[in-house]
Amino acid sequence: MQYQTLGESTYTWTNTLNYLEIPLLLKINVTKTVGFYTGGFASKLLNAKVRVNGPPDVDITALMQIKEDYGTIVGINYTVNPSFSLDLRLVQSQSSLNSDSD
Repeated sequence: MQYQTLGESTYTWTNTLNYLEIPLLLKINVTKTVGFYTGGFASKLLNAKVRVNGPPDVDITALMQIKEDYGTIVGINYTVNPSFSLDLRLVQSQSSLNSDSD
């Protein structure tokens, strides 16, 4: 993200959020080559850092309000051959990173 205030220089913000995410999926094969996924996930924030105009990184893990998250996953799978398949998944979090209530 970049921000600029009149009469001042441009500031570049880089946020890095690292989560451990554990999915639980059910796959239903419709044909030999097409299948559908549905399920959910749970995740935990491992660390969060912010960088303003380059190094050094500032650890902001303790300031983060959302440290655990959960959500839903749906998807489709296409098997090209036994050793290669393609997945398309939609992951929807149940939490918002925006802490504003309005």
